[in-house]
Amino acid sequence: GPWGDLLIQAVADGRVAPEVLDDKLLRILRLARRVGALASSAADGAAARSGAGPRLVGEDLLRRATAASFVLLSNVGQTLPLRMRDISRVAVIGPGARRPTIQGGGSAVVAPTTLSTPAGALCRRLAGVAEVDVADGCQIWLTVPEPSPESLRDPVTGEPGLHLEFLDTDGAVLRAEHRTSAALAWWDGVPDGIGWGENGSVSVRTLYRPAVTGPHLFGAAGVGHLTITVDGEIVADRPTVVPADPVEAMTRPGQVTAGVDLQAGQEVQVRLGFRPAPDGEGPLALRFGIAPATDDDAMIAEAVRAARSADIAVVVVGSADLTESEGFDRPGLALPGRQDELVRAVAAVCPATVVVVNSGMPVLLPWADDVAAVIQAWLPGQAMGEALADVLLGDAEPGGRLPVTLPAAEADCPVLHANPVDGVLEYGEGLLVGYRGYDAGGVVPRFPFGHGLGYTSWDYEEVHAVAGGRQPGGEVRLRVVVRNTGTRPGREIVQAYLAGPPGDPSRPVRVLAAFGSATAVPGEPAEVELVIPARAFERWDSGIGTWTRQPGPFTVQVGSSSRDLPLSLHLPPA
Repeated sequence: GPWGDLLIQAVADGRVAPEVLDDKLLRILRLARRVGALASSAADGAAARSGAGPRLVGEDLLRRATAASFVLLSNVGQTLPLRMRDISRVAVIGPGARRPTIQGGGSAVVAPTTLSTPAGALCRRLAGVAEVDVADGCQIWLTVPEPSPESLRDPVTGEPGLHLEFLDTDGAVLRAEHRTSAALAWWDGVPDGIGWGENGSVSVRTLYRPAVTGPHLFGAAGVGHLTITVDGEIVADRPTVVPADPVEAMTRPGQVTAGVDLQAGQEVQVRLGFRPAPDGEGPLALRFGIAPATDDDAMIAEAVRAARSADIAVVVVGSADLTESEGFDRPGLALPGRQDELVRAVAAVCPATVVVVNSGMPVLLPWADDVAAVIQAWLPGQAMGEALADVLLGDAEPGGRLPVTLPAAEADCPVLHANPVDGVLEYGEGLLVGYRGYDAGGVVPRFPFGHGLGYTSWDYEEVHAVAGGRQPGGEVRLRVVVRNTGTRPGREIVQAYLAGPPGDPSRPVRVLAAFGSATAVPGEPAEVELVIPARAFERWDSGIGTWTRQPGPFTVQVGSSSRDLPLSLHLPPA
């Protein structure tokens, strides 16, 4: 990095003041003390990790913020929120029910302090009220998932987890560590002789106790030569391919797998050997997974049985772990695996099927009209389960609105591919990106930009300009009146779009110019003041290198999404 001798010289030359260095070091030391990385503050760190110490973010705040980010896309017959008196049995189904994807890959990864899953949270919330059946439905993981920490035991220390060793060319141990996670990565800090093009290797040993009897899938992922040994028998032994992108080498390296029959409760000795590739790049990464072998047909059948006897089925589908990341692109917009088939099968036997979409980017929802409700939950972090339970049971209102367009078909996307040609990427769409491209092409999306429902209904009553309307070269202030026409308090996101001036095909049909929130109890009106900035009436002129004011005329369209705009206001040329 840019430190070391270069920093020493910069301080000596007076280009970096000692006070700047002191400030930087103090910040690092404060963080180290907070997490218990300083020997003198081990007790403080243990307290923080156990939850006894101060927290950076309160659990209640995190839960409320997560619920507020969920977008209720559809809600046929006011299926949501659920009414406790109407449910005695709930089916929680889908690959995200027990293994949700809470964050993106690569630099987005942060180790959560806890994890609340949809299945776990609903089981807790409905205990004593309703029976909860949980079924995975199908599998979508690309890399064999990491086993639960309690199923692993370090053969040296006896603690839950793994025993990690760095070995030299002769197999001598250079350094040994206890690890609790089977997902490992090193940017630096490995002993000399370990790394790309080196002759050393990494060894991971553990004792695994399976919970069920039957075939299990063992997997090891890394860029290099991988060997898996179970009870002294080599079950997998081969190299993987070096990815083109070094970030992909860390987030989604190649994998070797092997099937092994195991007996429930009977520990097996597992060893993973890893010799990094001679021509790899970037950080070293190694992942180790064990999971019972899956049969999607049987899993879908199990999910259907659970849904058939349930009053409500909650199906959590979405992106597989490590598929939304820097370093590589998604192959398409379809949900991976057999998730679409799973949703249709469940909806066919349970009319009250609620689908929760656990993805950070747009995906296709071909069954959206066949289910009772759809919630876009994004990649919501460690509070996902509790926040989802709050939203489903009506303790919180889903408060999000779509910041993207969800297409009805992949071919509808205005910009489907962004592949350079001869090293050049042309932005031929100009201003017509996202919802602007859908509008320009007259394409009807599955769910439009800005869309999102709550648990009440709203009427848009009036819009008018404040303080004389548009001022030459200045902003425009609007006052919008909306009324809560539903049966419970709620929050509405009022959106204003600017259309015009006419006659310019390169200009979007409309652009989001301002938005604000309104809260009201049933029957109550609420006023929202929106400010359209002066820049919204300008356009960049690349010929002269500056913003130029467009005289108009313009029309302001106001409503709840880019396709639901019941109010309008004409702004004459300024």
